[in-house]
Amino acid sequence: MTLRVDNHFMTAPAKTSFMLIFVLLSLVSASVHAVEDEQIDSLIERVNDESLDTGERHSIIEALGEMGPEAKESVPALAQALKDPAAEIRLSAASALAKIGREAKAALPTLIEALDDKDNWVCQSATYALSQVGPDEITAIQALSKLLKSDDASRRASARYALGLIGPPAEAAVPELIRLLRDENSDLPPSAAWVLGEIGPKAEEVVPRLLEILKDDTVKLDTRVEVTHALGKIRAHSAAPTLTAMMKDQSEELRSAAVESLGEIGSQAGEVIPEVITALSDDHWSVRRNAAVALGRIGLRAESAIPALVKTLEDSDPHVQMAASKALEKIKGEIANEADAIRDESSTTQANEC
Repeated sequence: MTLRVDNHFMTAPAKTSFMLIFVLLSLVSASVHAVEDEQIDSLIERVNDESLDTGERHSIIEALGEMGPEAKESVPALAQALKDPAAEIRLSAASALAKIGREAKAALPTLIEALDDKDNWVCQSATYALSQVGPDEITAIQALSKLLKSDDASRRASARYALGLIGPPAEAAVPELIRLLRDENSDLPPSAAWVLGEIGPKAEEVVPRLLEILKDDTVKLDTRVEVTHALGKIRAHSAAPTLTAMMKDQSEELRSAAVESLGEIGSQAGEVIPEVITALSDDHWSVRRNAAVALGRIGLRAESAIPALVKTLEDSDPHVQMAASKALEKIKGEIANEADAIRDESSTTQANEC
């Protein structure tokens, strides 16, 4: 574990914790000096030194965190600091472990315990740390899934964010997320739908449930919108007919999400191209923009949309114009590539016949 330091700057071991803190905070970020292992070890020894004031210890922990994975030897000390009486120290320790990342897996049990910390900031820092330290650890995912049911909105939000960061490996949380889709707590269903979308195709098993919710007019709009986005991110080809129907909904937010998701599904949504073309004339600019984006993502199969996209270049909204321009570039590019491939194949065939 080595950082570089000019010989004239560190000619002898640091005499005080202040000097050690100063050296690492000023030189770690520069990454152009070197500090010996014994000096780093001295910092680790001071992490839980109660003779130092909270500010000094906070700076020491922060310096270790800035080293990232190189500070893996500090993990036991940082895990111990997660149980410190001072919330500032617990918060710093969780943040440092997040920066150390997967090299800090030994601290997972303590980080999971920190989800119950009485200080909300510490809990939120611990949730983020779990997404960085153990994104593929079932215990971390289960703990974050449990936190989704917290009575505290900020803790639920932090768990949602952490699971979303983990993405596909969080598929173990799918059963709990499915249950939360029908929870009476107003912010849980849309949060659960958002996480399912971030998990992506690995959450395919939940598509029938998502479609059921989307078709239910009694479900709140924000939940239906998040469900619509999730279907696109999951690449649910079977959802294309339902998404197409949603493009006629009275809510422009839902129409916009539906056409965007059809674009996420991509070329597999080719059979709904006429409906997407129609959306280029929607009253709301976001729907028209997302329709253009969707056609670009569908690509080659959306060749029939070229005339409508050319017309959309004159749309009153610059965002829509830009989306139409990019879509035309994408579709025409794929058409050209296919033509080149056909020519190459034809040339090869002729050469073989000769």
